[in-house]
Amino acid sequence: MAFCPEARRLFVEMTVEENLDMGSLRGDAKQMQRTDEEMVFGLFPRLKERRKQLAGTLSGGEQQMVAIGRGLMSLPKLLMFDEPSLGLAPILVREIFDVIRKIQKEGTTVLIGRAECEADARHCRPGPMCSRPARWSCREPARSS
Repeated sequence: MAFCPEARRLFVEMTVEENLDMGSLRGDAKQMQRTDEEMVFGLFPRLKERRKQLAGTLSGGEQQMVAIGRGLMSLPKLLMFDEPSLGLAPILVREIFDVIRKIQKEGTTVLIGRAECEADARHCRPGPMCSRPARWSCREPARSS
């Protein structure tokens, strides 16, 4: 299981490559580190160009790519996202969700936590969503009588 937190939570004084390596410190992931890094660079070619750049100097979208890549480096069966599109330009939102769909198609279970899920629902495969405590849906809450 891996978690991509809201606001990315990168190691800003470390390079892109070092941040990715932090996701592969245990077990099989450590043995597959270079192979998995190339897989991440395949999903996010911009990161390969910036592999030696400090993570804190990247744009918000690039930082989100690093956060997702770091999560993938641990070879998770479940990848959880908290607000994956928060603060991103619409074009980057589409790109991030395209990658999330690819991750899901490759067999990783994806769970997305989002306060405003209406905007992201068009990017996701339908399924149960909990956008607020005790409310299971992205639709308007039922009116109480």
